[in-house]
Amino acid sequence: METASTTTHDTTYFYPNQITATNAIITEFTNKNYVKLQAQMQSGKTACSLLTAFKMISSGLINNCFIFSGMSDTYLKSQWIREIKNLSKQYLSQNPITDSTLSLIFKKLYQNVYFNRDLQKIKNISQLENSLLLFDEIHYGSTAGGSLHKLFHRLGLQNILEGYDCPELVINNIFILSITATRANEDAIYHNIEEAKKNWGRVYMEPGENYRSIMDYFYENRIYPNISFENINKNKIITLFNKYKHMPKYFIIRAIVKQRSYLISILTELNIPYITFDQDTPKSKPFYN
Repeated sequence: METASTTTHDTTYFYPNQITATNAIITEFTNKNYVKLQAQMQSGKTACSLLTAFKMISSGLINNCFIFSGMSDTYLKSQWIREIKNLSKQYLSQNPITDSTLSLIFKKLYQNVYFNRDLQKIKNISQLENSLLLFDEIHYGSTAGGSLHKLFHRLGLQNILEGYDCPELVINNIFILSITATRANEDAIYHNIEEAKKNWGRVYMEPGENYRSIMDYFYENRIYPNISFENINKNKIITLFNKYKHMPKYFIIRAIVKQRSYLISILTELNIPYITFDQDTPKSKPFYN
């Protein structure tokens, strides 16, 4: 297969921290087939992982990419599909590919997103040869009996998940990039099993220049204890809402059962409009009061 030039011009659509992390991941893949990408929440992990896939496909290291997750979140799945379509188009605008085979691969990438039950469609390892596998939030479904756990066992790749050598990855030219902001389980394996240090690569993506983390808000004293929505706290709740009710702002509040009912009664009393958003309310037509 003819390959495109490895010289890329991705700075228009991808941030410097994403490009740096991408290059580090590909370097790790030169002698390992499993790499963990860690980054803070909402700091650009998706774009970084897709840029890794685009570069590896363009350079001929692989000829496909799959996105797997044990979650059943349909919104997150559609978000991945949307990002693949948008970012692949933007990447190709800066890195034109004349090879028709490569162009077809890029056009079909959005079809390779498998969440939860979709994973049952992957029957054997031959479906994934010469590919990069992106595992989003790998801790979902990776415990015994979970959808990811079953997938790894079905494909004979369970060893690598436990930190041990997995020749099947090399034989089938398969690379795995594990993506998450919370990887306590993997870190525990890495620090307690010597084999994991040999078989797993680790890349931390620094947040961008203007990134604001939870810790930033914490140190600025902008995080407060929650208030239980019940009558004993009514004065506190009313004072809080009255402070902001005349400003063009939204409050995002998670409340269920009795607390939800009590919250709605307070909002109605204060004449504050609200939007109900839950599994029974169609996302395209939220309920307004």
